[in-house]
Amino acid sequence: MTSIVVESGNPRYDSRNNCNAIIETASNTLIVGCNNTMTPNSVTAIGDDALAYCKGLTSIDIPNSVISIGDWAFSGCTGLTDVYCYIADLSRVSSGNRPFDLNNGAYSGRTLHVLQGTADAYQVDANWYPYFGQIVEDIFLGDVNRDLEINIADVNAVINMILGGNTGTAAADVNGDGEINIADINAVIDIILSGTRN
Repeated sequence: MTSIVVESGNPRYDSRNNCNAIIETASNTLIVGCNNTMTPNSVTAIGDDALAYCKGLTSIDIPNSVISIGDWAFSGCTGLTDVYCYIADLSRVSSGNRPFDLNNGAYSGRTLHVLQGTADAYQVDANWYPYFGQIVEDIFLGDVNRDLEINIADVNAVINMILGGNTGTAAADVNGDGEINIADINAVIDIILSGTRN
């Protein structure tokens, strides 16, 4: 399955930000995904088995808004090679049973990308480190286009996301408020002007 769209006006579920997933609206929980799912910045939980056996899923962002990842959430996702995790404080996240398990132990080709300064926390957490061949600190707030630089190209990337209605990318939520808007453009500009990367 490559696409999921909940009909507009559904009182219980939605597919906000063209995310290709079913989200329980009241709880902001992603409950069913597919090979092209993007996790919106407003999602606070990824449910049990939500993306299990989506073998065509190759990459996924986990925004800082997520505070719960359910049992076997990404189990059997054999094509998943890159997980970009924007969670700054791992201690506030509850994880279910073996959320990233492949059922075959072949984790060497899988990379967990995390915010600068957070790798140590992931490397000691049993819900994360066993399921990735490597954990690298290569996410910098403000690096929206993921080229490891923070510059005007990132400002343009946020503008293009806003104008194109693609506001589900965790990298663009620079200020961490769960929305992508002018405040994120200003946050990138502030990072550029201060000359800091964090």
